[in-house]
Amino acid sequence: MTRFRLEHGEAFTAAVAGLQRRFRAIQRQAKNDPGFKMKDEFATDIHGAIAEATVAKALGLYCNASSIDRGLADVGANIEVRSSTNPSAKMPIRQKDKDNSKFYFVVGVYPNLQIVGWKYGKDCKQERYWVDKDKDGNPINGPYWAVPQSDLNPELIEVVL
Repeated sequence: MTRFRLEHGEAFTAAVAGLQRRFRAIQRQAKNDPGFKMKDEFATDIHGAIAEATVAKALGLYCNASSIDRGLADVGANIEVRSSTNPSAKMPIRQKDKDNSKFYFVVGVYPNLQIVGWKYGKDCKQERYWVDKDKDGNPINGPYWAVPQSDLNPELIEVVL
């Protein structure tokens, strides 16, 4: 795991981008993936934007957090960021996620964030990571892959621009 801290001003700017993202989603009447339950959409977007800014700074790349183009990668040209406030969470990957993107996983709550590691989308989409049932064994809407932190590449990688 790599600890990398944003300055407070950088985190504030990312938080504003997260708010912007939430209001744009409300404006376009966006819906969450079926079966995906989000406790607090505002907090999720803010934490996500701060995680993206953290990865961008650690790699020395541009963060696309405030872009209106939802097709852009979160960071640089092909880096996507997943985050969780739960320090033991698994990294979620969805069906629509690009196979050739690098997915970085960040856990914690600002200012205590850790970049756990990364994995290519295609390497995350393995049967052993597939989740299609809840903890009680009932089928879920919107199945996904959940990659354990121990299976992520822990080192930050060189970036080719």
